[in-house]
Amino acid sequence: MSIISPDSLIMAWAASGLLDVSEFAHLISVGASLHCVDERGRTPLLLAVIGGHVDTVRYLVDLGADVSCRDTDDRDPVSYARNPLMLRALGLDHDDRSTSVIEVGCADLKLA
Repeated sequence: MSIISPDSLIMAWAASGLLDVSEFAHLISVGASLHCVDERGRTPLLLAVIGGHVDTVRYLVDLGADVSCRDTDDRDPVSYARNPLMLRALGLDHDDRSTSVIEVGCADLKLA
């Protein structure tokens, strides 16, 4: 029988996008970290952004998730964001991305 760690559960929760605040609060109370990383250096925030889970991203950012984190491919949440709603959830102003990106330390945004 293997025991799943709170960090593994929080990673799965973030990747799934199933926003259950009470479950998340329980995971934090038993030791899960907002800043845990998987084998690719991805945090719960990065997994939620990659999955396109805007509400989960907003919740994690509100709790203090690091929006300037980078994975082992040197990509940050902004480089994975696919739409203006996700950029807003990350605390960036869609109409002024260049300034906002510099403010949070994310320089990978490609402007068309």
